[in-house]
Amino acid sequence: MSSDGIMRRGEGFEFEIPYIDAVHFDQFPGVMAREALIAGQRPPALDEPFVYCDMGCGTGATILMLAASFPESHFYGVDLSADHIDHAEANRLATGIENATFFQGSFERAAQGSVPPCDFISAHGILSWIPEAVETELLTAVQSLLKPSGLFQLSANLQPGWGQMSPLRQIMRHHIAHAEGNAEDRLLTAIGKTAALVSNENNSFGGKNPDAKGITGNWRNREAAYVGHEMLGGAWRHFSVGEVMRLCKGFGLECCGPLASAGRLNGEKIASFEIDSTETETLEDFMSFSAGEGFRSLVFTKPENEEFERSEMELLGDDVLGFPVFARWSVWAPEPKEPLSEWTLQFDDQPHYLARIMAEAASGAIPGAEFAAVAHFVGSALMARNALIYADTARDVETENCSEFSFEAPHPLTAHVLAQPRTYRYGGFVPSPILGGGVSLSPVRAALLGAFLDNSTDKLAYARAIIAKMDAKAPPWALEDPDRALPDPADEIDDFTRDWLPFLLRLGVIQAQSV
Repeated sequence: MSSDGIMRRGEGFEFEIPYIDAVHFDQFPGVMAREALIAGQRPPALDEPFVYCDMGCGTGATILMLAASFPESHFYGVDLSADHIDHAEANRLATGIENATFFQGSFERAAQGSVPPCDFISAHGILSWIPEAVETELLTAVQSLLKPSGLFQLSANLQPGWGQMSPLRQIMRHHIAHAEGNAEDRLLTAIGKTAALVSNENNSFGGKNPDAKGITGNWRNREAAYVGHEMLGGAWRHFSVGEVMRLCKGFGLECCGPLASAGRLNGEKIASFEIDSTETETLEDFMSFSAGEGFRSLVFTKPENEEFERSEMELLGDDVLGFPVFARWSVWAPEPKEPLSEWTLQFDDQPHYLARIMAEAASGAIPGAEFAAVAHFVGSALMARNALIYADTARDVETENCSEFSFEAPHPLTAHVLAQPRTYRYGGFVPSPILGGGVSLSPVRAALLGAFLDNSTDKLAYARAIIAKMDAKAPPWALEDPDRALPDPADEIDDFTRDWLPFLLRLGVIQAQSV
């Protein structure tokens, strides 16, 4: 045990407070496939069985979500922490998932026979917290296990934005050392005091470091374990984008994207500048610095991966969706209920809206849309076929006749997630076979979905009881701030009934039967 009682160091890093059950959209196979397509690489087919491995899987939440969404494929989770793997295996058994395997041990051991050759490998949220020796072990394992046509997702905290957080590590360690209570109590104290210090108007640090102020302010919406792992890892490092790209290139891995130099840095202001270099890594560093970027998830493949012409990807054009599909892969809308024509187009990477495009196309809401093209567009004919199957049922479930249906979750993982409200500001991901991953729900929508799946006669009372459980798990500062209070389910039940129930039906999250 370390002197602060929060963290102990092993071959990489291991906390006495386990990591949270987090699902990360960047790890979805479809998201990785998108970047390969944009880069002109042919990704593994998502409508055929594939092998996926999560290096540093934590408590296995992403692996279980993907396994539930792709029942014909197999998923492996590797983590150094025995506590994490025990937790993951317990959830696997509780939800009856048979196409997931968890392995406790090093990346080197995983590559020596515990994991077969992979179509997809992910290492999300670990590069910035492991020492260089383990970094080498990780990338050696990836190079060994990744198939020639495979894809590798790797994320890292970046210098321009994340470097501002470095001084706060020592402040947190000081507060932990002088706080009272168990490890979690002392971590909560350290988080609260550090965030308050940065936000104090008399402290110039927050004004001079706006990214740090924003990050610490958001801590109040996070679980203590998440912040502890983010800030107190023993090998805490930050990189530049070019560093990560060159590092992986040294192990025979070429970056597909997303690249700022290819117009793929979303929503960031990038100053115009002149630079006497055409090297992609150098351009990425300059543009990342200009944007003050603090994090990026990158996708890599092997040089021998098959290239194909961009024309093969331009499957739907302006005449169908009103915008070029190749350039505008994702769609964002303030509310799903808005007509498709009114949706705001952004590179927002929100998967449920992309899936809704498929469902709308399948049900004929997009005039003239070629259904097969929509299927190819997302890389999976299976997803599009399922969207068509669910479209008719979803159209029938509207506000006026919703009471005529009973609802159930086709996969036990959905009920498992909804029965364990984990965080104060986050309801959780529920599996979707159409989407090929999970659908993110707000706390109130998760509570209302639980009420409908319970077929409770008093759905508001059921949902309010779930919200009360979330409030009971909230950190002290969350309940002290009225602006952070969760909405009353009564304020959202009409929209949920009219919009979200049909939407979740189309995504295969739930099923409906006539009463």
